[in-house]
Amino acid sequence: MCSAFTMKSITFGIVLILFTNLLTTESFAIKGDITFNNKENADSLPIILNDEDVNDIQKRQNRAQRLRRQRRRRRNQQINNLMTNVVNLQTQLNNLQSAINSRLASVATMG
Repeated sequence: MCSAFTMKSITFGIVLILFTNLLTTESFAIKGDITFNNKENADSLPIILNDEDVNDIQKRQNRAQRLRRQRRRRRNQQINNLMTNVVNLQTQLNNLQSAINSRLASVATMG
């Protein structure tokens, strides 16, 4: 026969042990992950590249740079086209304004 106090003490002790066990052990997801060890091994091993690997890397980098240049060129071309369109619109508006002013000037005023 145990008193209520000893039962609470035992329960508290068990919970405390389980909690410390939980805090001190690694997560099962990390331990059970097969790729976790592979990632550690891949980081620690030196990488040996042959000529084909180096060529592939250079091709990939060159392609990325070429695409960046093409995007930049396309964007600059679009900006230049917009600027020429704005200039054309300004000249058309100026022509329209002068035409309206000349017609208004030619209308006889009644007074």
